[in-house]
Amino acid sequence: MSDEDLNEGLEFNNIIPEALYLHEAHFLFQMFKIFYADLALSHSSHMESYLILRSKKKATDAFKVIEVELGFMYDVLFTKMTSVCSTRTILRSISFLSSASALVAFSLMVANKCAYTETEVIISYILLGGGVVLEIYGFIMLLLSEWAMFRLSLLKKPWANAIYKAVHKAIYSDNNKRWERYMAQHDLTDAQITKNGALWKMVINSLVCKPTPKVCFLKLIGKDNIQSWDVISDELKELIWEYLIDKRSRYSHEMPQPDPGMNDLKEILAERGDYVLKKMGYLEEFRWAVVELDFHGSLLLWHIATDICYHDDIRNNKVDANNQLCKMSRSLSNYMLYLLIERPNMLPKGIGEARYKQTGIQLTEFSKRWRSKETPRPHWRSEEFMKEIKNHESNVSMLHDACKLARKLQSLEPPVKWRMISQIWVEMMTYAASNCGWTEHAQALTRGGELLTRVCLLMAHLGLSEQCLTTASTSSREAHDA
Repeated sequence: MSDEDLNEGLEFNNIIPEALYLHEAHFLFQMFKIFYADLALSHSSHMESYLILRSKKKATDAFKVIEVELGFMYDVLFTKMTSVCSTRTILRSISFLSSASALVAFSLMVANKCAYTETEVIISYILLGGGVVLEIYGFIMLLLSEWAMFRLSLLKKPWANAIYKAVHKAIYSDNNKRWERYMAQHDLTDAQITKNGALWKMVINSLVCKPTPKVCFLKLIGKDNIQSWDVISDELKELIWEYLIDKRSRYSHEMPQPDPGMNDLKEILAERGDYVLKKMGYLEEFRWAVVELDFHGSLLLWHIATDICYHDDIRNNKVDANNQLCKMSRSLSNYMLYLLIERPNMLPKGIGEARYKQTGIQLTEFSKRWRSKETPRPHWRSEEFMKEIKNHESNVSMLHDACKLARKLQSLEPPVKWRMISQIWVEMMTYAASNCGWTEHAQALTRGGELLTRVCLLMAHLGLSEQCLTTASTSSREAHDA
């Protein structure tokens, strides 16, 4: 089916180009509600969502549609703004007129020499004036909301289209601004964990320094442990999008035979680095670092190894500091560790926190051997450091295996190595996304949204979800298993 046939079938052909993404997001939102209810999506519905996203020329366009869709879901779950109709507009107008009338009436009463003191008059003006300002702000936000813009585009009249284009150019021309354009970062080598599992940085702040208003606010919203933020770049979106399209191309929903090969969806969703290694011819060499470990252990292993490779390559001028694959690999590595520490409910169950603490403690204990004022970053390849780590190998700590993995990675050419590392992190993120429940994704919307949620929704609409398994495919697979 061509894009023109699809738009005609979904009645998008008469929609102005500026509003097309809004209608696509609203259409996908109807399927999102099915996903959220843990129901299966029909084959025809899945193919429509797949064709909508597949028609996007750029990754940023696909992410934009998904972010608008998440905005619709946020409004349904956490606000009262689920539609814009004449009744709601009338009620909002009445509320505004009531507040404005109260302010005018009070002003007339004050003008007629009322018995209130000056302080009481000032406070009353502030309260009534603030109420009017809030009503005006609420009314403007209602008129400029995506729900209102969607309803306006449905009119399909010249004057409505002109208003939509003007508002879109002024406000909505950029990507959706509701969601965070940054992802949280957590670097184990900078954590400085003590034996009780706490961060030195946090202990010092709580015992020595007086908490600043910023620290108090971050603690209030649950973001006080975030070390830093990194932008979700267009290059990173493109890397994720290309990987998902390739992943989708290896699976056919219309496969009649019960063949559990590479077209089997469950096997594809179970990939967490092994497919990338197999594709590049390094699976046997690095199998122990992905397949033979649980997900949390593999995550810690590759996080430390990525950090080692990154700083070694930068220090030895093997790669440029602005190399996109290096930067994206490290950003995804730090983001996944942030999820492990701060949002463990969004990852598959495991003993990640215990391993994280043990590895961090061991890393902190040996930090004096490779940190100094002149060299704030470690000499990771120091034989003395590696030997000391080997002599103190722990069954829980991942530091020894991480150093072993880093050594093997450093034997590869930088372009090959960083292409492999970046794709492994994307594959690990898609594995985590497919194993996270929709309730956890919905709760993340209240914190500004997670990159993991956007990836999960993209996968679902592309058909990379077990909720998209057709009845025929499920029956064939069950028959084969039997």
